[in-house]
Amino acid sequence: MRINISTVIDVLDIKNDKTPLLEQLNSIVKKYLYKTDIEGRLDTRIYQHSLRTMKYADKILKKEKADREIVLSALLLHDIGKTITDQRHDIVSYKLAKEILTKLEVDENKKSKILECILLHSSKPLNCLDLTIEQQIVMDADILDEIGVLTITKYCISKMNRNIDINFILKGLEDKYEEIEKEQMYLKTKYGLDLYIKKKKNLRSLIDNFKLEIEMFDF
Repeated sequence: MRINISTVIDVLDIKNDKTPLLEQLNSIVKKYLYKTDIEGRLDTRIYQHSLRTMKYADKILKKEKADREIVLSALLLHDIGKTITDQRHDIVSYKLAKEILTKLEVDENKKSKILECILLHSSKPLNCLDLTIEQQIVMDADILDEIGVLTITKYCISKMNRNIDINFILKGLEDKYEEIEKEQMYLKTKYGLDLYIKKKKNLRSLIDNFKLEIEMFDF
């Protein structure tokens, strides 16, 4: 870990201004990421990822009865530890979130549920029977963004930065698809699984067309 958690939180000077919790967290997360992103490349990526997971969660919340504020608060905070650690960001994010929520004077019961969602969001093999519906939705939303168009596009760009050979990029996409197929077993909610299967089909179609054009134009 490169930065002391308490020091970072103290610098933010967090106080409960009585506005809705999600509004306060959104502002705090943006400030926190900006101040802790030493390399200047993670803050936007983490924040945008969190916003996308919140969109997926809202889709699932239309089908599942769960506490929206708990789910979306957890998703805003679930990856904030990534700017200050390269290992077990879930634990660091949990510790950071605990200090933030405490300073915001969040109800103890709600705070506990948000923190549990953050701590467990990377524990994909857990059986859904051992998870609350809020924890299931947080995990599903996080997985769904891994197969999103933006995430896959950024993955392709990163491959191109290292090697512009088109066949190398195709191999990377095929490898990514294999990872995605394995992830499917970890979806917890029915609607989350339905969304995942649709996205997986779209990706398969993209890869097949990619391969077809390579063959057509003899790259």
